[in-house]
Amino acid sequence: MPGPSPQVFMNAPTAARIATSVDFLRSRGLWERLAHLPFEPAPRDALEAVHSPDYLDLLRENSERGGGWLTADTPFGPRSWDAAVAGAGAAITAVEAV
Repeated sequence: MPGPSPQVFMNAPTAARIATSVDFLRSRGLWERLAHLPFEPAPRDALEAVHSPDYLDLLRENSERGGGWLTADTPFGPRSWDAAVAGAGAAITAVEAV
């Protein structure tokens, strides 16, 4: 399968981009004003409310096998499942807090 387009990595939420964003918020005094809520990974039933069980199984299994390419421009690593489920859980917590 061909490699990703250059734009894939430009838009990826890399650790460096996240650190830069946090540094920016701190430099403006905004980081401290944000609510830093604890969260849990999203439960399977919440994920299945928006994705098919087959799709979720595909993502989890690809991650467990060490990752690879889901499509020609969608890289998926060994921790991508954990990151996706954590991100979904954080989003649920944020919505519930509003």
